[in-house]
Amino acid sequence: MRYILTLDIYVDGSPTRGIVIVYSKECPRILHFDPVSRVDPFMNELEAIYKALYHAPDNIDIDLYSDNLIIVNQLSLKYKIRSPLVREYFFLIHDLIKKKNVRVNFRYIPREQNIAGYPIEKR
Repeated sequence: MRYILTLDIYVDGSPTRGIVIVYSKECPRILHFDPVSRVDPFMNELEAIYKALYHAPDNIDIDLYSDNLIIVNQLSLKYKIRSPLVREYFFLIHDLIKKKNVRVNFRYIPREQNIAGYPIEKR
């Protein structure tokens, strides 16, 4: 069963501070998390995506926005995944999508338009 609702999720990851902002007209909420890597921003972005989907409701459509074009294209199957770490996250994320019965559109958004990125940059 699909709901009419499409949930917009904006994510950004940072080695110093990670944040996921989930926006919905019905129930906006902000989720913060500690970075999983103090060095690798890709890892934090992937973890942000995983956690955003984990905390999203089941059985809905999701537009997930990230300012990392490479990750968006890898998760959308437009780019090959060469990194074993990214490949592992790819399977974790897509397994979670199946488990939660959600349909996800991974979308690129420029950094200056990513509302999840501003709280990170100001810290």
